[in-house]
Amino acid sequence: MWVLVLFVTLTASKALPIFLHGGRTNAFTAFEMTNYFFDVNTDCFEEALDRFAQFFIKPLMSADATMREIKAIDSENQKNLLSDAWRMNQLQKHLSLESHPYHKFSTS
Repeated sequence: MWVLVLFVTLTASKALPIFLHGGRTNAFTAFEMTNYFFDVNTDCFEEALDRFAQFFIKPLMSADATMREIKAIDSENQKNLLSDAWRMNQLQKHLSLESHPYHKFSTS
């Protein structure tokens, strides 16, 4: 959850709105990694890359962005609870070794 909070906070709070420069940002968390990516017009690449790097060097965590992300994760989890496939996945996770990262909570 926190990785997305940091990513959302960074992209929402900086003065360079990436979408105004032909770009987009996104992130997703898989079982073993989190992937962050962006694209932007070449004339803004260096500034965008520096801002992207700052996300890892000195992340921002505003209370508003954190609360929005918590609500988004909860909403997605509530939706997933209705899915038989998702419940089967949760059962597999529950039956896995407690010490293994696969056993931990995840949603999306």
